[in-house]
Amino acid sequence: MAPEYVIHGKLTEKAGVYSFGVLVLEIVCGPKNSTFMGGHCRSLLQMVWKLYKLNSLSEAVDASLEGDCPREEATHVLKIGLLCTQASAGDRPTMHQVLEMLMYSSSKIPEPNQPPFLNARAMDLQSTSRSHSTNN
Repeated sequence: MAPEYVIHGKLTEKAGVYSFGVLVLEIVCGPKNSTFMGGHCRSLLQMVWKLYKLNSLSEAVDASLEGDCPREEATHVLKIGLLCTQASAGDRPTMHQVLEMLMYSSSKIPEPNQPPFLNARAMDLQSTSRSHSTNN
């Protein structure tokens, strides 16, 4: 979920862009973000970011895509996914821009910033305390 939705309950077009970015990462990498088990990485997003920083983004591509999708294309799409999952809604592209980047692989993709890595346990605790305080 987009950080602004989790923190403020604010659902915007850019929150949709964030969700699309997560979906793109799940499709290209294989595992769902919600069921990701990646050792030192707590989320699929964190794993993809680490590989991006190591210039090893192609390692994130699901092996089942071998032969069906050129690695260069898959890494292009993963970079767009990272761009869609920027912490600040203002740093995310519009869906129109995403479509252009997907259609024209020659289009320049801005360098993404480190996306947010939300601690799911801390968020569960916040959610529990919020619902407890509203029930009292």
